Amino acid sequence: FSPHSARLGAHYREYGSVPECYSLPDSDIDGMADLWEVKHGLDPLDPKDAFADADMDGVPNLWEYAHNTDPNDPESIPSASRIVAADGTGNDLTMQAAYNAANDLDIVHVKAGVYAGSLVADTAKRIVWRADKGPADNQHVVLARNSDGITVQLKGDTVLDGFFISHAAGKTGSGIESTYYYFGKVYLPQIRLINCGIYGNTADYGAALYNRAGKVELMHCTVFRNQSTGHAIICNASGTNHIINSVIWDAN
Repeated sequence: FSPHSARLGAHYREYGSVPECYSLPDSDIDGMADLWEVKHGLDPLDPKDAFADADMDGVPNLWEYAHNTDPNDPESIPSASRIVAADGTGNDLTMQAAYNAANDLDIVHVKAGVYAGSLVADTAKRIVWRADKGPADNQHVVLARNSDGITVQLKGDTVLDGFFISHAAGKTGSGIESTYYYFGKVYLPQIRLINCGIYGNTADYGAALYNRAGKVELMHCTVFRNQSTGHAIICNASGTNHIINSVIWDAN
């Protein structure tokens, strides 16, 4: 039994239609049925391919399976499970409210705007977050904590795509923290940050990113104008950080 058992095998929630291999054997216990993996060129004996992204559309294979889309077709993208909009046109007004209401393996779309507050993911729910993206400043999604503390704290497998993570002026704390989840044993999260900007954060250590545990990937990200008073702005305590095609500048 694991914190994700309710979503494994035959327990996936239906999304209008069910996965093609609904309730069939899953040899590597990665949440994707063996026949579905074989059909789509994945390895039914390798659990690591659940978080891989075969078509590079920002949605890992496990979410493609749960939402019944093609993991090899970048045009086959799952629809959002929830929408966050500050103007009230979505399901939720804040990212925290969306997280609280979301189910495991949901996809949350966040409309453009500046959201004052934080996202504290205090369970092992696995979520893909997608932000509006556009060339103008008012077409971005900014999450800026308006008090001292961590802006984004993550415990479950997570994708953050297209967000700006910051603090309000004069407030301190890490931009993003990854930490473990305990459910009978320690679960280490996989975190993927894509096309994100992490800026304006001040902390003693890990101002931009503090990885307490887990595997964190920064892909096509920009990390800038962060200040750590005594340690690195990207800090790894007990995990791994992979920085891929990203820019880190204006650092102390």
